[in-house]
Amino acid sequence: LSPNCKAQDKPAFKIEEYITRFAFSAGGRIAYATRHVFSVKNMQLQRDDIWSCEKGCNNPRMLLSGEKFTRGSGPFSYTVRALRWSPDGKRLTAELGTSQMVNDVGDTREGVMTLLLDDAGKQIVIAGADSVIPGAVNATWMADDASVVYLTALQPKPQPPFSEQPPKSDQDIAFLMNRVRPVAGPGSPVFPGVTFAAVAWNATKNAGIAVERDEYAAIPPLPGPARLVALDLARGTSLPLASLEGYAGGLSISPSGKKVAYWIDNEQLEVRDID
Repeated sequence: LSPNCKAQDKPAFKIEEYITRFAFSAGGRIAYATRHVFSVKNMQLQRDDIWSCEKGCNNPRMLLSGEKFTRGSGPFSYTVRALRWSPDGKRLTAELGTSQMVNDVGDTREGVMTLLLDDAGKQIVIAGADSVIPGAVNATWMADDASVVYLTALQPKPQPPFSEQPPKSDQDIAFLMNRVRPVAGPGSPVFPGVTFAAVAWNATKNAGIAVERDEYAAIPPLPGPARLVALDLARGTSLPLASLEGYAGGLSISPSGKKVAYWIDNEQLEVRDID
């Protein structure tokens, strides 16, 4: 920061709503989700609305009315877990944590999906499919502003009855990577057979940094600890950077793309140069 800069005495503007998630586009537009709870046949549902606004946010535009967005035949709720703009600021991915009632006694099925939207609120439909990608997390538009890369959780191998192995926690989930170009139809694997613990995207460069893991790999696992790798999404290649003896979750890449950080236990953060 410049030594002559100073904080504004007053904020540029406020959005006085119950905001659950927000994201800036490269051009400064803000997308944000607001909590929306309503009743249907004596049942309380939550389906967040999604909005966008320009500088000053005087005339916000509703991109998605949660009350009108439904999936399946049973009562359906969701919360917005993440919003991400495309590099050109004309498209969004919205990650939704979902809950669907599956019977009359109130049992629910929890899940996740990613919705594709343009900046006018029109749902972007994948040819031959839907505007949502079931099971997709950490989705982002690539540099061509026409393709989306995303992760899907790999189901753990079934354990025998009364197994003494404890259930896996969220940080123990492995993911597969996929890519879809909506105009071309359903997606396909980017790194077939490779499983990841976490990925931090650098979408404008069709790149990313990832932590590979092998516990549930479709191919025979390599020996050793988790590995930090650099990804070239356009070519579908990866470059090993380091072994991570103490990796415990999370992954973030700096704006310069030259540093990454991740947890090595519940309290300590490790930062690495990746030049």
